[in-house]
Amino acid sequence: MTDVYQSSARDQKSSGVVTTAAIKAAAFLKERGITPEIAEEYGLNELNGALLIPYRKNGEIKNRKFRAIHEKKFWQDGGKQFVWNYDCLTAQPYEEPLIITEGEFDALSAIQVGFKKTISIPNGGSEGEPNISWLYDIEGLIGAEVILAFDNDDVGFSLLEAVSNFLGKARCKWVKYPKGCKDLNDALKKYGNEGVRQSIINAKWVDVKGAYKMSDLMPLPYRKPMLSGMGQIDNHIRLRFGDFSVLTGVPGHGKTTFINDFINRILERYDLKACFASLENPPQTDHKRMLRTWKSEKLEKYMSDEEKAAADEWIDKKYMFIVPDDDDEVTMEWLLERMETVVLRHGVKIIVIDPWNEMHHQRDKGETITEYTGKAIMLLKSFAKSRGVHVMVVAHPSKPSRDKNGNYPIPNLYDISDSQHWANKADLGIVVYRGEEGDSVRTVKSRHHTEIGNVGVVDILYCPENGRFQCVDNSVLNGRR
Repeated sequence: MTDVYQSSARDQKSSGVVTTAAIKAAAFLKERGITPEIAEEYGLNELNGALLIPYRKNGEIKNRKFRAIHEKKFWQDGGKQFVWNYDCLTAQPYEEPLIITEGEFDALSAIQVGFKKTISIPNGGSEGEPNISWLYDIEGLIGAEVILAFDNDDVGFSLLEAVSNFLGKARCKWVKYPKGCKDLNDALKKYGNEGVRQSIINAKWVDVKGAYKMSDLMPLPYRKPMLSGMGQIDNHIRLRFGDFSVLTGVPGHGKTTFINDFINRILERYDLKACFASLENPPQTDHKRMLRTWKSEKLEKYMSDEEKAAADEWIDKKYMFIVPDDDDEVTMEWLLERMETVVLRHGVKIIVIDPWNEMHHQRDKGETITEYTGKAIMLLKSFAKSRGVHVMVVAHPSKPSRDKNGNYPIPNLYDISDSQHWANKADLGIVVYRGEEGDSVRTVKSRHHTEIGNVGVVDILYCPENGRFQCVDNSVLNGRR
């Protein structure tokens, strides 16, 4: 097959006969801006009234592509399709950038101005899902940098996306053509060799989200930490919008009681609204009682009807509650939809999910509990950041064992049921603990010490008569226990 292809072109050249078709082919190439020298070097010729474009591989012509002179019509013969100018992949240095075009004339335009390592995809682009099977044939020959010079239209854009995804966007550039040009050959016809050269030299890196120069980054507003006013606790626990925090502790050690007091103080100081996703205790009883006590600073049984009414009005002003019905499956999808509702419709800025363990954790088939928990935490963190709110999760540790004196060990974030992701992914980690020496609140994780609090321990004392905690002697007992 190779000999026939080569001899057909050779015989026509040696015959000395210049046909009308050959003249038209030469005029067509001249109109395209392709020089006779480049056309001859790459074997372009007139055959049977059409322009012959040979496809060589390892020095032999394996396929032939024909282009009608008088209309935009193509046909091919030969074997398995592969890229045009395949041999440049081994002839040119591996480290040199590879240019990939959508058509042979675009590739010839680049070659003509000095970019010898240029190939064209077989058959050009087409509507629908891009065919990139040709990439498997050359994947190991490409090198570290690729310049994609596809057409400036929807087909070219689809190719740009598909090829850069296959090769990895980090190694790909794309060509932006001069005004009024659709491809490299247009740039050659309208602006000459320099138009092609500058288009390639100024190729832009394919956008990879998450990798920027400092000057490219949009300025971020300062997220001022919020203080509760609880004495030394302000040195260790400060909330910011966009952050994700985790609070844990042995069941019955006062996690919910502490967080009620802490959040209430934040709401009062900064005139905010909060939401409890109350998944364990009905808000109509337990939360209502605690909030009434906190607001009125007296036990519910000692409140007058007027005081209860005033406290209830305050609760409605400051709080929303996410409460599942009996037949609800409390999945992440269910929870996020309701979180979105309270934020967008009611202006909530702090969301507390209490407790995590009461959710219905619906995993995908084959997904481990660790994988699920990591994904769920990332969804909550993404929600906090995108909506500009603080999200806190109250989570129980795995069932602890008492020591010989009947006391529970002090838990940490790694003890929380299901996954170590709680320790790895939280911005702020808090432990509430009730021991022989009294109650304490501990910051065990702080991603930004100078902003949201230092790791450390504060002794606290709870006053059930007003639902509030106070620091003991206002002393910070770092490392005491």
